[in-house]
Amino acid sequence: TTTGGGGGSGTATTTTGTGTGTTTGTTTGTTTTTSGGGGGGATTTTTTGTSGGVNHLAPTLKGVGADGSTPKPPVLDEKTRTVIAELTARWDELQAFSAAVATELPQAAGNPGTTQGKGTYEWSKRGEKRLIRFGLVNTLRIETGEAKAILTGEILIFLYDGEFLYSQLQQPRIFKQTTKSRYEPDRVLQIGGKDLFRGLSETNILKLQPEEMVAGRAAYVIEATPTSGTGSAVHYFDKQTGVQLKMIVRDETGKATFTLTLSELNTTPEFSEDHF
Repeated sequence: TTTGGGGGSGTATTTTGTGTGTTTGTTTGTTTTTSGGGGGGATTTTTTGTSGGVNHLAPTLKGVGADGSTPKPPVLDEKTRTVIAELTARWDELQAFSAAVATELPQAAGNPGTTQGKGTYEWSKRGEKRLIRFGLVNTLRIETGEAKAILTGEILIFLYDGEFLYSQLQQPRIFKQTTKSRYEPDRVLQIGGKDLFRGLSETNILKLQPEEMVAGRAAYVIEATPTSGTGSAVHYFDKQTGVQLKMIVRDETGKATFTLTLSELNTTPEFSEDHF
């Protein structure tokens, strides 16, 4: 509810349509703007609807069959299946964790340039609920073909309270959008557990690779190749906790199109009751 100060009556405008975020995909919903009349009341904008997904932060490389159907899940080899079961069990033992997040894309809002993100990922188990708080500050460098590049930024915030997913996109001085939606795993970054592996295994061939060290931690390495489409992704999972420490997505030429790295993993964080 917004009350304008003094003067005549306020105006209410309702617009239904589709908005496009810089790196967050599309959001379809209803935007209601209420403006106070007369002597300059406040303006409040609220967006409700369904997030169209965070393409680069989604846990899967999905494809469809030639007839438009979803391909049948490929069969896992025994070694890969055993490792996934082990990682899922380690994840289920977690009570909470926090980590620093860094992301990198070789483009900026669909233009030549770069997008670099830094933020935090926080996760907690409370009873049967799994709570997530993920924030990312992106710095975009847009190459214009001229001497100077355009520098801008955005803030992405995702909060899952065990019932609904709240996502917010902020861009400097021009745009701020908050969305409340029904929770679906592919609407927020998943970095471990059954939801991540379910999404990966539905439309990808998963194959275990030699183990590596990531940020000083021993990691299982699993390569995901889409059953339909091109490109691949390599996922690095902490052997001790099941948390995904790194992900590199590559196109058909082998060029990295998205990189995600977690560091400063803390499995004993203290969160306040109202943190999520």
